[in-house]
This record gives sequence, structure tokens and C-alpha cells, in this order.
Amino acid sequence: MSNILDILLYPFIWRPLKRNYTMSLSTSSPEADSYAGIIQEAGGEPEIDQTEWSPVKLTLVEYPKDDTVGFVYAAASLAPLVIIVGLLTLILFRRDLWTITFFSNLMLDELLNKLLKNMIKSPRPMERKDAYGKYGMPSSHAQFMGFFTAYLILFICLRQHQTYRNFFGKVVRNLLVMMLVVVNIIVCLSRVYLSYHTLLQVCVGQGIGITLGSLMFFGVTHFVAPLFPAIVSWKISEFLLIRDTNVIPNVLLFEYVIIRQETRARLRQTKNKKSIQ
Repeated sequence: MSNILDILLYPFIWRPLKRNYTMSLSTSSPEADSYAGIIQEAGGEPEIDQTEWSPVKLTLVEYPKDDTVGFVYAAASLAPLVIIVGLLTLILFRRDLWTITFFSNLMLDELLNKLLKNMIKSPRPMERKDAYGKYGMPSSHAQFMGFFTAYLILFICLRQHQTYRNFFGKVVRNLLVMMLVVVNIIVCLSRVYLSYHTLLQVCVGQGIGITLGSLMFFGVTHFVAPLFPAIVSWKISEFLLIRDTNVIPNVLLFEYVIIRQETRARLRQTKNKKSIQ
């Protein structure tokens, strides 16, 4: 029984203990003696750990130590990852074709960026051992944010214009547009400030992203969106509960009204059943 427990616990307890002991072998310390005693009691022998460690490069952002501005810019550089997670969450819970199409176009934009980087092969301004890719032209962050900002601004101003018809709605729309532009600028500045890209690489990425995002939006509006009614009628779409909200001007208000009406109707039915009983 103890042997089985040792085997099960090895990856989680004994192996980390051995690794920590190996790392502390270079200095004589009470911690090293403690690790050695624990390992020997477990029936193991100290061994030299040959594991090569590697960071998750997708989320690794370096900034100058004790630099508050650099820390803020490093946090801002994670915006594309936050956007991707947010879109995946929307797709999971809403199953709307506009969101699915938007996310798919963003991934095509990322694929194009990888192809361009491998074709141009322009180095980054500062070589980093653990950088996410050694080429920097065009900037993937700038291209991603340019695409996202252009596409979403056009969607808000052209597709959701009925949602923001009154004065308060127009104020909200303008604030959303301003927020998108500001976040876009901050992310682009962060790539230059942190020496991940040159100014030229960021500007080229922005230009490609904004152009591609605008073209994709009008392409989806005129050529893909008319196909949404047919797509949602597919068996696979019905199975996955995929829906088309293209003809609903304010989805949030629509869902609120429908849910409120359904809730009131169910409450009345419950009261009627109780009164009959």
C-alpha cells in the first residue's frame, strides 16, 4: 500500500522535494539537510535534476524593474488575451453568429500576422531569450488591437445605431468608442516602450489591422450576414443552439423584456395552482 502511495504522490510531493534539494546542493544550509532527510525517509536518493524549464510565452511580458509605467504597459499588453477569453466566453454562453464570425475573423487576422512575420523576418529591437517569436514585423499586438478596434467601432456605430438613438445612448456610444481608441493606443505604446517592437513595426501592424478589420466588417455585413438565417436552420446549429440576432436592434433590451414577461407569466401560473389547491 505504501509503495502505491509513493508512486501516486511522486509527481506532486517527492519529485518537487528532490528538485528543491538538488537546487540547494550548491550551498550547505539547514534546508538542504532537511530535504535530504525527507527524501531518504521516503526511500529515494538525491539526483541531479535535468529538467529544462520554460515559461508560458503567451502571457510572459517583461518590464524594467521598479518601473511603474513599465508595469502598467506590461499589464496593458495582456489586453489581446483578455479579449480572446471574453469572446470565447460570449460564444459559449450566447452562441450568436455575429460573435462567432467576429472571433473567427480575429483568428484569421492572427494567422495573417504570423505569415507576414515569417515572410518579412524583421528582428525585434531587443533580443529576448523567452520572447514570443523572434520576428517583429508587423506587431501582432498592434495588428490585433487595430482589427478589434476598427471592427467593433463600425459595429457599434453602424449595426447598433438604433440602440444609441437617444441622448444617453449617444453618450454611451461615444464613451465606448473613446475607450476602445484609448486602449488601442496604450497597447501600441506599450510594445514600443517595452522594446518588443519598433515604432515602424507597430505602425505597420496598426495599418494592417485597421484596414483588414474594416474590410472584414463590410464583407460580413454584405455577404455573410444574409446567410445567417440559413445557417441557424442547419441541424448542427440547432443542436449547438446557435442563433441569429442580426434583425434585433437591441438584444439586451429584447432579452430583458422577454425574460420579465416569462417570469411574470410563470409566477401567475404558480399562484393559480396554489389557489386551486
